Parts: sequence; C-alpha cells; structure tokens
Amino acid sequence: MWMCRWRWKLSRYYPFELHCHTNHSDGDMSPAELVQRAVERGLSGIAITDHNTYSAVEEVAIEGKKRNLTVIEGIEWTTFWGHIVALGKTDIDWRDLNPKNIDQILAKAHSHGLTLTLAHPKRYGTPICTGCFMDLPITKYEYISAYEVWTQKCPNFSDYNEKAIREYDELLQKGYRIAAIYGYDWHRPDPEERPFAVTFLGYKEEPCRAIKDGDTYVSIGLMIDIKINGKSLPFGSSLKSGEYQIEAGISRFNERYFKKHDIKPEKIVATGSALKQKIEFEPNQKTFIKLTKGYVRFEVVGQEKGHKGKKLLLTSPYYIDKGE
Repeated sequence: MWMCRWRWKLSRYYPFELHCHTNHSDGDMSPAELVQRAVERGLSGIAITDHNTYSAVEEVAIEGKKRNLTVIEGIEWTTFWGHIVALGKTDIDWRDLNPKNIDQILAKAHSHGLTLTLAHPKRYGTPICTGCFMDLPITKYEYISAYEVWTQKCPNFSDYNEKAIREYDELLQKGYRIAAIYGYDWHRPDPEERPFAVTFLGYKEEPCRAIKDGDTYVSIGLMIDIKINGKSLPFGSSLKSGEYQIEAGISRFNERYFKKHDIKPEKIVATGSALKQKIEFEPNQKTFIKLTKGYVRFEVVGQEKGHKGKKLLLTSPYYIDKGE
C-alpha cells in the first residue's frame, strides 16, 4: 500500500479533500477505508458527500476521530440537471430540487447555514454522465460559497476544468465572492500514477468557515505564502485600491510525489479584474502591482510530467474596494 508523509511546516494551511464518496452511494470504499486512505495521503480532513444520503456520515466521523482526521458532514445533491455539494446537515429534501425552484432551495439552504459548492460544473454531461454538467439555471450566486475550479485526477490537463476556471472568473467579475476549491470526487482507491490535487483551508477545526471566508487555494504539489506589504493576509481579504508590494513564497511537499510527476514551478501569475493586465514574476521575488476595484488572484505556473505551462496552484481572490 502506498504510504507517504506530507510536510506542512511551512504553511498555516491544511490539506483537505472536500468531495468524497463511500459504498453508501456509488463509491467502492467503506467509511473506515476512506478514512484510512485519507490519513495515508496526509490529509488533515475530508468532507463526506455521498449522493443524496447522509447514511455514512456518523461512521466516517467516528473513524476520523480515532485518526485525528477532521470530518465535515455533507451530501451531494444529485439531479439530472447538475450536482451541488452541501456541507452541513439539513432536512431539505433533495428530491424537491428542480430547475424551477433552484434559487429558492439555495436561499433556504443558506438560511440553514449550509456551505454550498458547485460540483464539477463543466464536466462532460449526457450521455457520458447525466447530471454531471451544471444545467441548473442558478441566478442567486450569492448563496454559493465555493466553486470546484478543479475536479478529478490530473485536474490541470482537462479542458472542462479550464472552462470551469473561466466561468469562475466571470462570476468574480460580476462581484460574487466565491472560494476556489478542488473536488477529487473520490470514489475508489487510486494508485499514485495519476496526480491529484488538494484544497488548502485556513482553518482545520472550522473548515466551513474557511470556505465561507474564501481562505482557500488549490494545489498540485506546492504550498504558497502570499505577502502583501510584508504581511501574510488570508485569501478572501478585502483591500483598498492602491499600489502594493507583493511577494509569493512557494515550497514543495511530499518530495517523492513531487519528483515522480516532475513538478517544476516557474512563475507566479497575478490575474483578475483589479489589474489592467496579467502580471508575471518569479517565486520569492518582490514586485509592485497597482490594484483598482475588483479582484486579484494568483496562480503558480510551471511544468508537470514534462508538459510546460501547466497551472500548479490557484488561489481564491483578494477583493479590492475603491479607496477613499
């Protein structure tokens, strides 16, 4: 069995997998096996999100407590028109959800304190996977806390994830404050041959708070520390418009995994509506950028498995308010 020990000492962020299934729905793993494999992967926590059922939550939570693994209870609302991951417990009946009432359901879920994520919104749908593509006519995106910008294995090699990132940016440009997350959609034991990513959260014991605050980033092989005017600010923070000194320190984790997939970070890219154009700079290099009203997020671009120009890391935004 593949065993590893991940190194998190250089970051205050914690690695989570926020989209997991067991044999209580269409997964192959028992609750105990899911927890065991999550611990082996060095995760700090997981979200149990079986399709349309909470039946595995209690058993996963018990097993997680034994292994010091944070477990978030949740469910994947699975419909013919799209999937939504709802973290937290509610008595909302997923069978009531349809294209005509989706906004009302989202509002109700929000009032119940749920953390809502658009699951694999641009993955191939019918006839490959009916419902996997997001066709629900959502207009109330203020009730959505997170967006799966990456999903499945080798997330930075798929065209549908690139489409997801484009739609995510469109939502941010409209003024919605939504966290970027990765959802492996973990169903079964997988070998190390194909790389997977993780979502880093700013809090281990309050993971849903981190998601709602937007203090997240997704990564395949790297950790990042963004310093703004010399200070590390949580992702999701608000800033006034103006000029800022930016420095992005990056570090690697799991040396064996890093080498196996030939991960080589090359540059940092700042992008978003708060910039006139994208700005590129080297890791650990200080640079000055002028930010106007809008948002800015960061990517690490480099090489993976011999392919150059791949996104290795993508952060949630900082939001820029108009200055005084």
